[in-house]
Amino acid sequence: MKIQERSFSGKIFRPKPKCYLSSNKKLMTAITPWGQEAADTQDLFENIETQYNFLSEDKESTQPFPKLMSLTPIENDMRTTIIQINQNIFDKINQEEYAMGFELFFATVVGNILTFIQIGQPVVLIDQPHQYLRSIGQTVTPPLNHKTLSPQKRGTAHPPLPYQLLGIHEDISFHPFFFRFQSEDRLILLNRNVIPAKWFYLKREERTVDKLSQLAAEDNPHIPFWLGIIDLMDPT
Repeated sequence: MKIQERSFSGKIFRPKPKCYLSSNKKLMTAITPWGQEAADTQDLFENIETQYNFLSEDKESTQPFPKLMSLTPIENDMRTTIIQINQNIFDKINQEEYAMGFELFFATVVGNILTFIQIGQPVVLIDQPHQYLRSIGQTVTPPLNHKTLSPQKRGTAHPPLPYQLLGIHEDISFHPFFFRFQSEDRLILLNRNVIPAKWFYLKREERTVDKLSQLAAEDNPHIPFWLGIIDLMDPT
């Protein structure tokens, strides 16, 4: 995987995600900290990477949670990883009072299969040649249909609030997703209250970081955003 990213501060504050990619470029996270300013997202990424690698490489180890028959082995390993990480954060930080939580995008690539988990934002859009953008995974910012979406009125800017956070509660509910991708397929990640309607009318060659950022800022300059474009098959 390979990622390009861009952010825009707008008139109000929204925490900016921090992206991490494993050395083999097969595991990637985008982590948005809410709460304590000194949140160590690097440490969180390393914990996720270590736990996932342990589960995926040591199939003989005792699993802390029962596997779900409806999920693939990769989905089960990712699910167990996030459940454990959520419990660790809750026990160490938020058991007595809410201090810090995280929005999370957690993805792995094995062959031509991408598997990912979302906790809150970013919204995930798939960008394929000769196709409209479309949302996949857990939709957290309705509506995402370009035929029904309308931009917010200029001058309005509601304070952004997280839809879901990792580590806030002892239990957490989510569902892993996976799909097979082609060599030119990409993902577009967006942290923003509303997806710009004009994004859905862009041709593939126009879906660049610069153009998408420009349209998002023009759509409403008061709303902060972060976007990332992920090449699923890194040519390097």
